[in-house]
Amino acid sequence: MKTPVFDALKKLKEEDSVFFHMPGHKGKNTLVNWGELIPEVDTTETIGMDNLLDPRGIINESQELAAKVFGAKSTHYGVNGSTGSIYIALATITKPGDKILVQRNCHKAVYNAMILNRLNPVYIYPNYNEKHHVMTGIDPEDVDEALSKDKDIKAVVLVPTRPYLPSPKHL
Repeated sequence: MKTPVFDALKKLKEEDSVFFHMPGHKGKNTLVNWGELIPEVDTTETIGMDNLLDPRGIINESQELAAKVFGAKSTHYGVNGSTGSIYIALATITKPGDKILVQRNCHKAVYNAMILNRLNPVYIYPNYNEKHHVMTGIDPEDVDEALSKDKDIKAVVLVPTRPYLPSPKHL
């Protein structure tokens, strides 16, 4: 049987590549053999497992511990990766018609969130690295300038799309 996707993934694993994309583990082994554990720990909101939508037990405790590690007032776990969290974050802090400052090369989930929440973008452009031909970060001074020029901006969203780069030996 032909397995083109699996074959391509195996080939990618064998390359000496640097990953700048999802998922967040970047292809690294976490020292946990999830393949062995997943069938055994794949469960839902059963007794003792808490409820992600109304955490009062182990999920709540875990979120409180995470907040301490992050130095945050609180931490809330999300589903659907960063996409769902971006939708929720923008819906929580804005109202339809609000202006938001958005990095021009932001993740497509930000554009979808702007559409869903009927938000108006004000764009800020990232710097360009001539040597490596990639967009890089935003200068904090550019954010300050944009916020000074437009007092109606309600939120700043800096969620870039991360490009795939070949291994450092190819740069």
